[in-house]
Amino acid sequence: MSKLKRKKWLRSQEVLSGKNTSILSVILSLNLAIVPLAHATPEIIADKIEGVRGLIPITDNFIYQGDLFQNQSAKEFYSVAARLSDHRDLVLRFEVRNGDRAIFDHDDRDRAEAMSQEVFGKDQVVWNAYRVKIAKNFSISENKNAYFIIGQWHGSKEDGRSPYIAIQMNGNKLSVIRRFIVNGEVRKDIMYEIDGIDRDVWTNIAIEHRVSDNNGILNVWIAGHQVVRFSGPVGYTDHYAGGYWKFGIYRNRQMTDASVEYRDVVVGTDEMIERALLSD
Repeated sequence: MSKLKRKKWLRSQEVLSGKNTSILSVILSLNLAIVPLAHATPEIIADKIEGVRGLIPITDNFIYQGDLFQNQSAKEFYSVAARLSDHRDLVLRFEVRNGDRAIFDHDDRDRAEAMSQEVFGKDQVVWNAYRVKIAKNFSISENKNAYFIIGQWHGSKEDGRSPYIAIQMNGNKLSVIRRFIVNGEVRKDIMYEIDGIDRDVWTNIAIEHRVSDNNGILNVWIAGHQVVRFSGPVGYTDHYAGGYWKFGIYRNRQMTDASVEYRDVVVGTDEMIERALLSD
């Protein structure tokens, strides 16, 4: 048994032995565990669910695929949740309702996201891939100033600027956004846009990128097709870090409830071209 798997097993035993009885009824049949952090905020390991039907709320930080994610949401019972698909795949579900936001957000936006705690360096080639399913029972604003982001790369955690890579919806259009710095100012390019993205079906998205002033790369595949092939300035190079990954829902304030589901979310420096070429 690896050290990581042994740690997870030990944490599960702590839960099952009654050390976290307040949520024991929720996780008795799950391979979920509560881990006390230094700041006393629990995190939930959500790598595998067994024998449970329906949604399992995740109201705190959690571990997924071995990585720690911060829960940035209103932390309602519906904000972030896990379930098993019909094929026994772990699915993470994010939902926002009008007025739902993280504690640090302004009141003009809605958010239910997971933020990776792993920060990658500049000039480092990073891959990530995820399957996403956008529910069809709500509308997304077509206003040109509106945004509905379903995957984003940010600079350092102290950087409050918009994501330097964003996969976002505007009405029925899906766009790939790149931001970069020229003469100290942030510039933005729409690298790709497609109209009529399918709702309520799984779409495979993969991204390869490197943050750099002049040696950056950005390659994006959607449903197995490469839609962006770019070399040049990518990201914010005016601070120490390259960036970190976030997924879920981040939008400007809208009246309609919205939900998006994810599965098979992976991030790292290993090449993922085989995954990128999968259609679904």
